[in-house]
Parts: sequence; C-alpha cells; structure tokens
Amino acid sequence: MSNILIISPVPIHPNTAGNRARISTLVENLEELGHTVWFLHIEQETADVEAAANYWGERLVRVPYSKPKMPGWLGFLKRQAAKLGLGFGFNLPIDAWYDPKIDAYVDKTLASREFAAVFVEYVFFSKALERVARHVPRILDTHDVFANRYQFYQQQGMAPTWFSCTKSAEAKALNRASTVVAIQHNEATHFRNLSDTPVVTVGHSIPLNPQSWDRVVPKRLLMVGSANQINLQGLEWFVQKVLPIIRAQHPSTILAVAGSIGQNLAASDALEILGRVDDLGDTYAQAQIVINPMQFGTGLKIKSIEALAYRRPLVTTATGAEGLENGIGNGICLGETPQGFADHTNRLLGDIQACEVVADQGHQFLDELNRSNMATLGELIV
Repeated sequence: MSNILIISPVPIHPNTAGNRARISTLVENLEELGHTVWFLHIEQETADVEAAANYWGERLVRVPYSKPKMPGWLGFLKRQAAKLGLGFGFNLPIDAWYDPKIDAYVDKTLASREFAAVFVEYVFFSKALERVARHVPRILDTHDVFANRYQFYQQQGMAPTWFSCTKSAEAKALNRASTVVAIQHNEATHFRNLSDTPVVTVGHSIPLNPQSWDRVVPKRLLMVGSANQINLQGLEWFVQKVLPIIRAQHPSTILAVAGSIGQNLAASDALEILGRVDDLGDTYAQAQIVINPMQFGTGLKIKSIEALAYRRPLVTTATGAEGLENGIGNGICLGETPQGFADHTNRLLGDIQACEVVADQGHQFLDELNRSNMATLGELIV
C-alpha cells in the first residue's frame, strides 16, 4: 500500500463547492485504488476543522496561510492598468499567492515518510512541487485554465475575480510537474500547447446514486450551486429569460435552488429557496429535471455530472456540458438560447416517461466515464 500526498489550498470539509467535491472524489478514488492519502491543507480557504480532524487524523497537516503582499508600486501600476482594461492589471505572477512559509511544512511532511506520488491542486500552488524529489511522480491537478482568465469575465461585462495569469506563467507551473492532470479534453489540448510535460485527462468521477421516480414532484426543476459570480449570472439568465417561457406552457413549474447560490434570492410562486441541504439524494429525488444554465466558465461542471449520478435528466448550455460532449443527446439536453433551453425543459416536463429514458441514458454514460477516469488515475501511480 502506497502513501500519496495531496497539497491543496481547498479543503474537503465541508464539501460545499464543486472544487471541494473534485478533491474529495480524488481522495476517495485513490483510496479505492489501495493507496493511503495524506492531506496537506494550505489554509487559504476555511475548513470545518473538527470534521477534517476526525476524518484525516494524523494524515492531516494544517498549514497557516498568509497571502504575500504585493509591492506598493506594483499594486498601483496594476490598479491603473485594470482601469484601462489591460491584461497587466489582472494577470498575476504564477507564485503571487504562494506563501514562502509553506516550504517548511512541505519539507517536514515529505521527510516524515516515503510517498509514492505528490499531487498539488491548482497551478498557483505549483511551487510546492519544487520541494519534491525528482524521482517521485509530481502531479499537478489543474482544475481550470487560468491563462488570461480575466478575459472570460470581461466578455460577459463582469469584473474579473479569482486568479488569472499569462500563458507563459501557466507554462512555468506546468513545467514543474512530471504529469499534468486536465479535467477535460479541451483543457488538455490547451496545456499541451504550452508545455512538453505529459498531460492526461481525469474528469470528475462521482459515485452513482440513482434515485427512484416514486418521490418526484411534478413540474419541479432543480439547480444546485455555490454563490460564485458565474453561477449567479447563469441563474439570473434562466430566471429572467427562460423560466417565463416555461411557465407560459407549464404554469405550476417551480425552480428549487439548493446551495449558497440562493442566499440572496426571495422565495416566490416560481422559486423555492432550499439553502444548504444535508441530504442531496433527497433533494434530487424530488426533482423532475435538473438545470445548469451557466453562460461561461472553464473546467468541468460538477453540478452537471451530479445530475447524471442521481439519475435525473439534465438541461444545460454548451458551457455546462464542456468535457461531457459525448453525453449530449445521451442524458444531456443542450439549450443555447432561452427558447431552446425552454423547449427541452417543456418537452420533458410534459412527459415523465421521457424524463426516465433520458435519465437512464445519462446514468449509463456517467458509469462508463467513471470507469475511464479510474483507469487513467490508476495508471498515474505504478
């Protein structure tokens, strides 16, 4: 049995967002493959400390985090460039968020035992891979493309958030690894164009948890998500432009909104705000259709995969189906325009048997995808 170390700024307790679900599933899959996983949490994001300690025990290393300060003159220049909409104002050096104090914790952990491989989550913490001996597999789990990421937000008329860097900076991160993991094939192609480091695609695997149709609430739609800008914009698009078309044909349709995405919404005859739910299976069991109306974004959309895992038909956009293209028409219904999105939804709302057929197709598609992801992951560590 091999020891595997995961170095991550994102915890898995509580499991309240797509990136947390991605890392949690990675841990589960590695354990299923027979490895013992250790977790070095760089505390950039807050965790449920008690739950994490109970889960990991001695296999948890907590690393206090302080975001490095940018020199005042550089911050001033970047603010001025941002006002002008220039990339320099938004793109950061690849190690801008890397706290040098992390090195000592990584070194001590690596010295404590022999690790068969080390994973680092996200390119902006890739510097930790430089602490790992060259003969040990150094695996960079990218999650997303960050090269010129700010442009996605600008194209939607939104203020850029989170992390963005130049292509050369992202390439620097990739070159620190012995293997790069992309979450979907389009992003794998992007990384191969930046670096000679081998790239493999390991999508998000999720345990199949099929729900029966006995408890479905007719005309009930479901959206699950966290309160990030991309999810909020997609929800607003759906509520304003799509839901009225649906309710014109099916007036009793209700959209149930689960997760922190609904925290600032008011309930109405068309909206039910569930907040954070303790039992997702129960929430999905009551839904006739799951929607993911995202308008832009990178990575793999965990909420899309989750719908298939719970055996519910999914109506989404091309963005929501990225990395799942083989499932379009095979459990995934694609609606790019408000009318197209509403047409798919209305067709399914009017035919519960069609919902079951579509859901079964998606469930089978995801089962095959899970098997492929596990096989690829298993080949990373021999």
